[in-house]
Amino acid sequence: MYESTNLIAFVAKLMFTFASTFTRMSLIAFYYLLVRDSGLMWFKWVLHVSQALNVAVGITFVFMVLFLCV
Repeated sequence: MYESTNLIAFVAKLMFTFASTFTRMSLIAFYYLLVRDSGLMWFKWVLHVSQALNVAVGITFVFMVLFLCV
């Protein structure tokens, strides 16, 4: 009984991690579209850095979920 519940909780944590990471990526992509023709190069660099941090955080949290000590 506990094994199936733990599997469901594991999959739910993993799916939440992916969903939140891809939601943030989607918002950053939307900002890319907004500043595409504006000529604000500094804001594009900010978006590049935030995209890289988002990917790093997403990978970190996926590994945290996968290798969680219970």
